[in-house]
Amino acid sequence: AHDFNNLLQVANAANERLRAHLARSEGAEEESNTLAVALERCQHLSERLLALGRAQQEPMRPCSLNELACEVALLVASAVGPSVEVKLELADELPEVRLARSQVENALVNLVFNSRDALPEGGQISLATGRGAGSPSTCWVEVRDTGVGMPDDLLQRAREPFFTTK
Repeated sequence: AHDFNNLLQVANAANERLRAHLARSEGAEEESNTLAVALERCQHLSERLLALGRAQQEPMRPCSLNELACEVALLVASAVGPSVEVKLELADELPEVRLARSQVENALVNLVFNSRDALPEGGQISLATGRGAGSPSTCWVEVRDTGVGMPDDLLQRAREPFFTTK
């Protein structure tokens, strides 16, 4: 439900901006595309929820982390607010990695929204990709923000399964 609400938040923000743009026609196509992507993600999430009910898992498939990071940045750009900049820092020539795409995408969207919440006065959120040090077959994706960080007590619990501050 939390993931679904995040995607709906993106769709609603894009829709509101689309309405404002339609009055002057500038940017309407871009906002419409963002809305279409968010709604497509809602469909995928709905399919995942149905599959979960049938005890099925999403298959692992080859995926470009750079493409995934770009799509997440596009998806959340309207929803983070005008005082937050979403920046991409993409590594060159990353190999595709096998992953459950919608699960990783949902995790990244959640991390971006957590970063947004840590930037009440605005700031920057970076989505970065890269290769592991010393291992050319290891790749990573990272969400970083210019917020003040987490208090030590929360930081110690942040890796616990299902931990949340919401």
